[in-house]
Amino acid sequence: MALLEIALAWGLVITLSLEVAKHLWLGWRRTQYLHQIPCSHCRYLVDHPALKCTVHPQEALTPQAIGCRDYGPLQGR
Repeated sequence: MALLEIALAWGLVITLSLEVAKHLWLGWRRTQYLHQIPCSHCRYLVDHPALKCTVHPQEALTPQAIGCRDYGPLQGR
């Protein structure tokens, strides 16, 4: 009986560890994906809450901005 309880406890620990590792991995992958958004280094991004981008305001700072054809890097960076 004690051996079964120990095996179940270790099974639970391993399962929880794998779930935590999976979620950490997915979070890291999502972060890497979001770092591809070029808006923060674009000359068309403005510091105004109503109009973030003068060229594509609906797409600014969203995943749709990845690969933006109108991206213009800031000068001096």
